[in-house]
Amino acid sequence: MGKLTYGPVFIPKGFDRVMNDLTEEEMEVTHRQKAWKELLEKFKDVIV
Repeated sequence: MGKLTYGPVFIPKGFDRVMNDLTEEEMEVTHRQKAWKELLEKFKDVIV
C-alpha cells in the first residue's frame, strides 16, 4: 500500500495541474524548494 500524500490533489500557486503532474523543472519553483534554499543560505551565514 502506498503512502497517503497531498501530491495527487494539491495544485501549487501559479500552476494549473496537481503536484504529481509537474515536471522536475517546475517542482524547483515550489514553495518547498524556495524554503530549503533560504534555509541553506541562513545556515551558511551561521556556519561560516
